[in-house]
Amino acid sequence: MKKYFNSLLILLFAISFIAYPVHVIGQNSTNQTTTLPKELRFLVPVRELNEFVKIIDLSNGQKNFSGFSIDVFNAAAEFAIPSIRYKFFTFSKEDGTMNGTFDDMLRAVNNKEYDGAIAETTILHYRMQMVDFTMPYLDSEIGMLVRVQASKPRESALLTPATIVISTLIGILGIGVFLAVVFWIRIFCQYNRKKLPLRPAEPIMGSIMYTRLAIILVLMVSLLTISSYMPRQTSSLSLPTQRQVSDIKTLDDLKRKGSKVGYRQGAFVKNLLVSKGGLSESQLVELDSEVEMLDKLQKGTEEGGVDALIAGTHHLKLFQENHCDDFVLVPNFRLKSTGLGFAFPKNQSPRLVDKFSEAIVRLIDNGEIKTIQDRTIGDLDNKCPEKTTEAIGSTFQERVSLWLPIASAIFVVVLVVILLYFYLTVRD
Repeated sequence: MKKYFNSLLILLFAISFIAYPVHVIGQNSTNQTTTLPKELRFLVPVRELNEFVKIIDLSNGQKNFSGFSIDVFNAAAEFAIPSIRYKFFTFSKEDGTMNGTFDDMLRAVNNKEYDGAIAETTILHYRMQMVDFTMPYLDSEIGMLVRVQASKPRESALLTPATIVISTLIGILGIGVFLAVVFWIRIFCQYNRKKLPLRPAEPIMGSIMYTRLAIILVLMVSLLTISSYMPRQTSSLSLPTQRQVSDIKTLDDLKRKGSKVGYRQGAFVKNLLVSKGGLSESQLVELDSEVEMLDKLQKGTEEGGVDALIAGTHHLKLFQENHCDDFVLVPNFRLKSTGLGFAFPKNQSPRLVDKFSEAIVRLIDNGEIKTIQDRTIGDLDNKCPEKTTEAIGSTFQERVSLWLPIASAIFVVVLVVILLYFYLTVRD
């Protein structure tokens, strides 16, 4: 019995010794299946507004990819995957247009058809259920762009009591100065023709001349004072037209007026405006290109266009840059977002999202992303400083208030020189 027991122990030991390397080999084969392929495949969107992802067809049938997002990704890849090749693929249909929305592109990544999506993708909570996002490489908000209209000032604003009184005083003083100067010159000319020079023995006539000169100077000083005060009271009198920003300030204004609202092709803004903004889908208009955005915004809802464009402020500022005098960002309308990031499949092994997040932080620290931004899209904060109707009016008013007193002072000096010239001519 003891002999059989020893044989059994030897057999179990031999089986365990053989099974151990088999187990290790199985583990190694499993690890091999989780290694990265030799060439990674990344999706990029196809859009006409291409400051972030720009695709150019080359003569050899290849495509050239550039833009802010592409350049940032390439710089991050040098740190994250320095020895691995990768290739970009367009998320497009056969006709070259985008194959759905950004969410559809992320679903393709979630299904592991591709190794990631490289675009100006806004990081949102519901999207994080489909894919993993890197650290944001650019901060972003959701803004509203409206048009600036030119309208004539109201008649009631021009004919205020202060305006009427001051205008009347300026007119009377102006006529008074003109008549006084003409009369004074006429008297001197008469004395000159009669050759009756003023002698010290005749102080009365000289006093009269000095008195008239003093009256003229008082009238001119009064005219200068009132004209300097005039623009501050009636700046609209000097403005034949005045720039007026649309009265749309919030989403409630859009709902109340039943305005049409534009959004960029493939953007998540449509779901945001319907679910949280309370707008109906019939109010929303998808805009495919910058030309269409410009045309629809200029027309307005009444002419088949849109009254507002809602999108990421990074896109709105780039669009507004070429039309600063026509459109303005609503100052108090800002919807916060986490920012823009790159998307990778969930449960990816090894986790590329961690490697690229670390690379993005490194690029931010060494200033490389700022350099790429300056080279591609520029400083967004310096594009078209925000304007309001009050700011536009006050700027013109300040210019008028500055130059009108100067012009009036020059007028007074010229008149005094003329008067002294005639006075000396008569005395001689």
